[in-house]
Order: sequence, then C-alpha cells, then structure tokens
Amino acid sequence: MNNSTKATLAALCVVACLNGCGRPAPTGLVLTSYKNADQPQIYTINLDSCVYYQDAGGDYHFAGRDVHISDQPDGGEIQQLLHVHVFWKPIPGKTFDNASSIDAIYRYVLITQHGVAVYRGTGYVYPRKRRFSDRIRLEVDSGRLSLVGKSTGQADIIEAARLRGLLEAKSDRAAALDIRREIDILTGQVQQ
Repeated sequence: MNNSTKATLAALCVVACLNGCGRPAPTGLVLTSYKNADQPQIYTINLDSCVYYQDAGGDYHFAGRDVHISDQPDGGEIQQLLHVHVFWKPIPGKTFDNASSIDAIYRYVLITQHGVAVYRGTGYVYPRKRRFSDRIRLEVDSGRLSLVGKSTGQADIIEAARLRGLLEAKSDRAAALDIRREIDILTGQVQQ
C-alpha cells in the first residue's frame, strides 16, 4: 500500500469519528465500499454543514461539507463535499414509495493533499420537512456511488459503494449553491 493510499484510508477513518450537520438527533451517512467484495469497508460521512434549497422546477438540492485536519502525521487537510439532487416530492399518505426506485442523483467529492476523487450515483431518498421549521430530514436509502474521475496521485480506495443514512439540512440557498458550484468545478478538473 503506497503513502497516498494510506493517507486517503486514514482520512476516511478520521471521518468516521466526526459529528456534524448541527443536529441533535444522530444523523450521518454510511458509505460501504465494495472495492474488495469479500471484505466490504464501511465509512461514516458526517458533514459539518448541511443545507438545501428548492429550485424553480420544485426539485430539492441538498449540499454538505466537512473540512478537518487528519490525525495522521502526513495526512493534512481532508475535505468532503456532497450534493444530492432530489427529483421526487412525496405527499405523505398519498404517494406510494418504493426503496428500489430512483429519485435522486448523488455527487460525492473527497479532497486530500494527494488530490481529488469524484463519485457519482443514483438512489432513493425520502425528504421529510420538520413542522414549524426550515429544516428537512433526508433519509438516504439504496444509493449507489462509483468513481467517475480522480486527479493524479489520489488513491482510489472506494470504487463502487453503497450509500445509506440520514441528513438534516437547513434552508440556505446561497450556501447550497456555493457547494454545488465547487463540486462542478472539481468535477471538471479530474480525469474521467
């Protein structure tokens, strides 16, 4: 295992210990990597900030960010970005939901001192707006991610992965658009 792979693996392990999204209830995403199908690796993604906005067509865009310093001596700063574009708006008590359906597109970016890795996928999510609040709780179910590009030097330790969990996001159009634009720029900079 080279130093880049070790540092990236250490970065993901550190991510498992972080809390975020400013929420009282336990939330976070579990990313299960199937790079080695016999021994799947499980990582936890907890975002420091988690925001959303609704576009003119009624679709929801959830975006989150986590930035921290690795506890490994040569780990440096680790940054994670997530964008979830939700196409479906359920009506409680009226809309049939099926977790095998696809209603969302995911983009996940991992940035370390060794480079950038961009993952993309689809899956099923169920947003629930909190009463008397601008917050939405997003249940992420049966999401699939795969590597779409990485910069030279960045280790690929995730490859294909499953994504599940909960996020709680507050309404903040400007912050969500900033994260989304940053993901767009980083996606354009990596080899695909």
